[in-house]
Amino acid sequence: MIEFRVEENSPASAITQIQEQIRLALSMGTIRGGDILPSIRDVAQQTGVNRGKVYQAYLDLEKLGLVVLKRGRSVVADTPASSPDQNELRQRCHQLSRTVLERASRLSISPTALARYLVREAYVYERAKPFIAFVGHKTFATDMALEISKLWGIYVAGFSYEELKGSVGKESKLKKVLVHNLRFEFVHSLVNGRRVDIIPVGTRLSDETVKAYQEFKPTDSVVLMLHEQEYSMRKFILEQGRQWIHSRNLSAALWKGVASLRVLMNERPYDHICMDHHMWSDLPAEMRRDPRILLACTELDLPSVEAARIRAGIII
Repeated sequence: MIEFRVEENSPASAITQIQEQIRLALSMGTIRGGDILPSIRDVAQQTGVNRGKVYQAYLDLEKLGLVVLKRGRSVVADTPASSPDQNELRQRCHQLSRTVLERASRLSISPTALARYLVREAYVYERAKPFIAFVGHKTFATDMALEISKLWGIYVAGFSYEELKGSVGKESKLKKVLVHNLRFEFVHSLVNGRRVDIIPVGTRLSDETVKAYQEFKPTDSVVLMLHEQEYSMRKFILEQGRQWIHSRNLSAALWKGVASLRVLMNERPYDHICMDHHMWSDLPAEMRRDPRILLACTELDLPSVEAARIRAGIII
């Protein structure tokens, strides 16, 4: 069960703090789709935040597809099986395909041959002018885009934040942007009011990473390297992390780059230093071989990806 913390002196509002803690718990795998969250009343009593603000926090997450509000309780969203928009899209696709196939027949073109031709042309077209992209730190975005491409059977581009800013102009064909739910607000600010649908996608720690965490000894010193956004929520992250890491000496450090990490490793002889793909990709080869450094691997949360597919209108 998640226990919320709201810092009165934090620059982030109480609503934002509650939302970020739910997103972090989803990312760390301490809550999963279908898990029951504390009720609005319980959160208000736990944090001292009035019920209206707690309700607003949950309501905003419901709009993103992360939470479903139900009478008397709130649950993390399960994957919807269908939606009115999806059914309407199927009807439009059916009508369009019938029109194209009938016209092909009148022109003495094999409908099956035309379909194969269109698939090849569509791949070329979308690679030149992507329709949908996953946005994040470049290495992470590329990996996630490739995985989602395989799951959905379509081309999904992997964009860095800088590439996104250069891809939302007037001539852009980009209509759908997938982003890790922790980066939703940041990416929303980058598109600057453009007509692009931003869709959150969840990840979770891989089973291998959780197993590695659980093998740490209680006497080991462990530090979690965090980006600035996550570092502001370090107390909550450490609390959640203790479900996997049973070290009595667990701490967090702000990621400031490779040079800063070298200093940290010299000053504090940690037994384990845990970091994400973005940090890992910056490390030189000799640091990657250091047995103290652990890459905390994440994988896509499949129910979240399915919910994103439905929201994006991708028919498979």
